[in-house]
Amino acid sequence: MSDLTRIFTPTNDDEKPDQRFREDVEWVFNRVGSEVLEGLKKFEQQTDSVNTNYAKYAYSLVKAFLERNTEIDHWESSTPSNQYKWRSKKISKSLQPSLQKLGFKKVFISKIIGAAELIHNLEKLISEQPKNKTLKEQLECFQSFPLSSQYVLNNMSAMGFSEVIALSARKQWNSETDTYDPIPLTKSDLEEIQREYPKNPNETRGKNRAKAPTTLRLLDEPSKTNTEAIAEPKTNYERLYELVLLAKSINTEEAYKDPLFIEILKEGEDELCSLYHLVLLPTPQTSTV
Repeated sequence: MSDLTRIFTPTNDDEKPDQRFREDVEWVFNRVGSEVLEGLKKFEQQTDSVNTNYAKYAYSLVKAFLERNTEIDHWESSTPSNQYKWRSKKISKSLQPSLQKLGFKKVFISKIIGAAELIHNLEKLISEQPKNKTLKEQLECFQSFPLSSQYVLNNMSAMGFSEVIALSARKQWNSETDTYDPIPLTKSDLEEIQREYPKNPNETRGKNRAKAPTTLRLLDEPSKTNTEAIAEPKTNYERLYELVLLAKSINTEEAYKDPLFIEILKEGEDELCSLYHLVLLPTPQTSTV
């Protein structure tokens, strides 16, 4: 099914094309001819290109509106006229139709607003908790992602955030430069993490998804954005280096109070204890003889 056929075919309640109308759409397309269809395809492509090129301006505008909403809720929280935060809610609700009037598509608007919410919420939390290093690390990391990836991040839980931070610290050996280079997370990687750690688990609508061992998989496989795959298996030193980077990225403050944190550690208790005992050993002295 072509994009135009999909666009103009009436949909069912689940938003999927209603195949009963396929013959009608094909009749209409045959009626107007290829020149009309090619013109509409070109229009769609150019519209997508314009939306992409100007999304950053819409993002800045949305983020400014969110900042204004925060001020409204802070200064007028006790004002009867702003009961139930109606002003900020109405401003937020108007963002999508306003951007549509400008010419942005719904799919782009969702990404723009989601990305702006992610960064704004983190900045707001940092202003409330200026000493929280984890929040600052998340903000610095997430700002490096494009808008479409930030939208995916905005739909993750806190555990998903931690997973992204840990995986963003990965590096792989570059034989050409003899250095360890960062392995960027792709949007597909983030979507997989988001499915495993959704912000609102109830929105899965009862679909049982088997949780894949994302961390181990991504540590073993190079990112799809890399042009060259690692030909040889990783050495113990390379794996150990990755483990140390992961360990440094984990926030252990008050972790002893977190049952899930302890439960995850227990899964590798024997191996972690072995590494712990090795850490306690004195550093071997290199012989000069």
